[in-house]
Amino acid sequence: MEPGKKATSPGTLYFAASHIGCLQDIPQRTLEILQKADLLVFEEARHARQLLKQAGVHRPYLLFSEHKEADSIEAVKKALTQRETVVYVSDQGCPNLADPGRELLELAYQRKAQVRVIPGPSSITSALAVCPFDVRQFFFAGFLPREPDKRRATLRKLSEMPCALVILDTPYRRQALLQDVETIMSPQGRHGFLAVDISGEAEQYLLGTFPSLRSQSESLGKENFVLIIGPRK
Repeated sequence: MEPGKKATSPGTLYFAASHIGCLQDIPQRTLEILQKADLLVFEEARHARQLLKQAGVHRPYLLFSEHKEADSIEAVKKALTQRETVVYVSDQGCPNLADPGRELLELAYQRKAQVRVIPGPSSITSALAVCPFDVRQFFFAGFLPREPDKRRATLRKLSEMPCALVILDTPYRRQALLQDVETIMSPQGRHGFLAVDISGEAEQYLLGTFPSLRSQSESLGKENFVLIIGPRK
């Protein structure tokens, strides 16, 4: 670089994985980048406090969730323009898979900033790892529509796919989801696998027909879950 010239390299956006239930699973690199980054952005405040305590960091941070915090977007834009390092950590697992973060990525690529990922725990890959179905091919359906009619319509379309299906939803819609899956998928002879609170205190895995899964899961609490629908027979 010529003397007197300022560096024009862009800033860096880190997408850092967190734990999905067990605090000890936080990647060491995530803790290190929280100590070094210029700007810290989290999806949720409670999780932010937990991670910062684990990293030994006492600093202000911003929030960016599905509600799109406009002030946080502007702060990230400014930081990247000033060639600073920004780190984003979602509530659990890896950002952007089934969590917020896409808008931050779009901003980073538009600004030609460097994008770095710190890989780590993911409820999706963890559930697949312990699922006894043939999951060499699978379709990640993510969160289905909240409205019952739209959810059932989506499930009918998914039922046409012969491979395993991976579905997420909130704990309070679990039983309604299983009821709809039972109605639509059971006639195809499919079975289900329910991964509950992966790596957490209530971790357990349920396997069987959909009526069986619905019955077994009635006593479950508000734990997060991943539902895998087996391949069509």
